[in-house]
Amino acid sequence: MDEEHWAQVLDEVYTLGGSAEYPSEETEGELDSDIDLSQRLDLDVDAVQDAVETLCERRLATENTLGLGDNETHRYSVTLKSDGFQLGHDRDQAQRDRASNRAVTLLTFVLAIVGMSQATALTAQVSGTVTGLMALIVWVGALLILFFTYLGLLKAGNLDFRDLEK
Repeated sequence: MDEEHWAQVLDEVYTLGGSAEYPSEETEGELDSDIDLSQRLDLDVDAVQDAVETLCERRLATENTLGLGDNETHRYSVTLKSDGFQLGHDRDQAQRDRASNRAVTLLTFVLAIVGMSQATALTAQVSGTVTGLMALIVWVGALLILFFTYLGLLKAGNLDFRDLEK
């Protein structure tokens, strides 16, 4: 995963409603997977702890120790502050905007290809061979322009649909 761990933890805590837990070295057994950040993000406890420390240093979250009584599981709780919650909301909204923009881009490409195909077919039906050949040349040129535009968007990362699973 190339995204920094603190951002992953922030996004996951935001998804969980602003608070979550993760185990400590002394935790016996496993925490409930619904609230355990290390399980939900598939990160080791040290990575989660470093990410939470980064969030706390940036004053986006607070960390508490839970279960210090007798026979209680020792674990940590992280809660987003208002700035952290706002940042989580902004990141979530940006993710939704990117997904929407990708869908619009894909639909635009499909509509452009369909429109060019219809125009070429209509031109070939109502005109002579020379005009039909000219329409075919224009269609191939437009298709090449669309293809290179698509490649440019793909290289820029604007057409990466892998993160739309969320």
